[in-house]
Amino acid sequence: MRTILRAVLVLPVAAMLLVATTVPAQAAVISVDVHNGAGKVYFNQDPTSDPQNPVQIPGDAIRACDNKADGWGIIAELRWTDTDGRDRAVSTAGHDSPYCTGWKGGDLTEGRDVWLRGCMVKGDAVSNCTGWKKSEA
Repeated sequence: MRTILRAVLVLPVAAMLLVATTVPAQAAVISVDVHNGAGKVYFNQDPTSDPQNPVQIPGDAIRACDNKADGWGIIAELRWTDTDGRDRAVSTAGHDSPYCTGWKGGDLTEGRDVWLRGCMVKGDAVSNCTGWKKSEA
């Protein structure tokens, strides 16, 4: 009877371990919506392939997309230092909407905290910035 009881207890534990090891990893791309759908900014943590386009997307990269023809562009800002400024930025300014920038990347130390935000931009004017969204490189 003890042998049967052990088998009954061991099988569910083994099944739980199998399920725990097959859980997918967290998505590498995070995004932030800018001002009521005017645009969107993205941060890609690790190099990945776009399933809809066989292009390699670089890691630690940002991208901005402008969705509305309202005269304003979208700027994506990435920060990884303790300053209030930005360390990497891309902008759709000067392009007709809809438009997305290419990916702008550069290797950062794995696990480093980074912050992403998006703003609307027209000339030197910057408006409607989102809050900083935290992620990891």
